[in-house]
Amino acid sequence: MKYEVKHELYYWNKPGERKYQILEDESERYFAIHNVENITLPDSVLEYSQQDNDVIKIFEQGKWIVTEYLKDYQPVIIRSSCDFYPDLRVREYNQFFKNNTNCKQYYNRVAQAHIDFMRSTGWMFADRTGTNIMVDKYYTDFKIIDVMSLQPITQSQTLAVNDFFIPRKWEKALAHKHDMILPNIHGIQELTHNV
Repeated sequence: MKYEVKHELYYWNKPGERKYQILEDESERYFAIHNVENITLPDSVLEYSQQDNDVIKIFEQGKWIVTEYLKDYQPVIIRSSCDFYPDLRVREYNQFFKNNTNCKQYYNRVAQAHIDFMRSTGWMFADRTGTNIMVDKYYTDFKIIDVMSLQPITQSQTLAVNDFFIPRKWEKALAHKHDMILPNIHGIQELTHNV
């Protein structure tokens, strides 16, 4: 495919190294990630991504990995490394995650998406934080996105509840500075999945 680069975004901790691009062709927009790790994804991952599921669609791989562009989606948790969204949606985040039932349903759906992916492909998304899950503004649809964290499964996995809700470095979450709440996940800790 031939694309036109519409916008370049730079990864926060590697100044000068292009990390992301937004591309366009005659009919679509795409998101591209600079493949600095030179990962090669197997057919099982590429084919799975094309199905109707909660994983980002991957169209091409090489020097850049080209995925679908999720219009009107943004990460569940926005870190300072992704400071290119005009609205942090803190109000929507707080509204959704203050409800314990929403927390439980969200965790179950995200964990099941990871489990389905692992069982179908033999690969996993190693970085499972809320920064790597894109969600629509109503929290009704999401996509797991961090293709640079994809790796073959070599041992059993634990899908801890905390990972999906709380960034490893809470102070790095931009929205934290704008009154983003910590979800009440104490009542759902027992939901942790092991694969």
